[in-house]
Amino acid sequence: MKKTLYDLLGVPASATQADIEAQYRRRLDELAQQPAHPDAENQRKFIRHAFDTLGNPELRARYDQRLAAPAPASVASAAHADMPDEAPDRRGLWLLTGCVLVLLAWWGWNRGSAKAEPEPAVPAAPSAKTVASAAAKPVLSSSALFDAASPSIVVVIGRDGDEQRGSLGSGVVIQPGEVVTNCHVVMLTPDVKVIYQGKEYAARVRYQDQGHDLCQLSVTGLDAPAVSLGGSLRVGSKVFALGSPQGLELSLSEGLVSSLRDFDGAKLIQTTAAISPGSSGGGLFDERGNLVGITTFQSRTGQNLNFAVPAQWIALLPERNGNRDSLLPSRDAQPPGSEAPAPRQIEANPDLYGYWDCTTTVGNGRRYGYEFSPGGMLEFSLGEGSGQRSRFNGSYRWVSSDTLLLSVPQFDPPELTLQIKALNSEQLVLQLPGAERHTHSCNR
Repeated sequence: MKKTLYDLLGVPASATQADIEAQYRRRLDELAQQPAHPDAENQRKFIRHAFDTLGNPELRARYDQRLAAPAPASVASAAHADMPDEAPDRRGLWLLTGCVLVLLAWWGWNRGSAKAEPEPAVPAAPSAKTVASAAAKPVLSSSALFDAASPSIVVVIGRDGDEQRGSLGSGVVIQPGEVVTNCHVVMLTPDVKVIYQGKEYAARVRYQDQGHDLCQLSVTGLDAPAVSLGGSLRVGSKVFALGSPQGLELSLSEGLVSSLRDFDGAKLIQTTAAISPGSSGGGLFDERGNLVGITTFQSRTGQNLNFAVPAQWIALLPERNGNRDSLLPSRDAQPPGSEAPAPRQIEANPDLYGYWDCTTTVGNGRRYGYEFSPGGMLEFSLGEGSGQRSRFNGSYRWVSSDTLLLSVPQFDPPELTLQIKALNSEQLVLQLPGAERHTHSCNR
């Protein structure tokens, strides 16, 4: 009987996609544990080919149709004549030849299909076919994923006036000369540059969707490959963050999807993959090298609380250009059943998130620290110079577009109103109330 790709992989024809993927990994593990064999590499290629076909629902359906079609009598007779039961070695040789021919035919069909499809001007939202194709790609090791994705990662900087560097972040190439990053990296500086492989390129903001904190840059002369968009996630999926934390180019971190949180018809991605200031705008990839998110912010008061916006929002940039909605929902919505009018929705500013180190105009030698996290979490620290500081946990909320209300039980009084005099990605100035009004000047 003629062997099929199901036989090569070791699964029945009724196997589910999950069963096929699990068996594929088992077969690779088995080969890795076997002693070195001259035919091991060929076996891996055949197993990979079987998975590439059976793991893709569309290719699998076509393959099943070919299996169901009756073979011509002459071909069946010739195959039977060339593979007698008493010649097992020749059977293996003919099986090897047949698999190579199938592999070449499959490669030629895909190559022809790729040429027939023009590249879209704007990345399209992943269709069911795209997601299925992305899922059929092989699982990559950490080093192989880095090799595949790192050529599409850039550093994004914004310069403000005479300052050498006003903001620092990362970016992902989605088309030739087009880069996606976070808006909070580029919107507060008039001069935006992209650094790629040691060379600096001028950039301009083409689309800005501040509600999703996504901006698309057009970068003159940038010749870098685009990432592969798509893929699906679930809680527990392995992901990799790739960006430039603290300006350290092409830093890779690995983690899991710890939650998928509903927001604006999509899922905000919460992950344990480490990100830091400078990672904003970098890529979050699944284990097949598909871009699934743009890393956006992290909470330093908690353990491994990092967030990315979904890559599917990139396709919405042209229609949402100029949008200024808040990325995070308001915490001041009126409770159900209340007769009082709902307060005006206050826009949360992502620039506030993170740790701020502050000095005071009073000149008392103390240094203050504010750690603002999404969801209204606050950690306040107080100390002398660079020595050890006392730390207090509390909360905060916006009471107007330029005023915060801090709640810290250890304070006297436990609530304090602070007016924001300046806020961007690198600078925060807070005005404190009271008879002795003074200012906290803060930086990252």
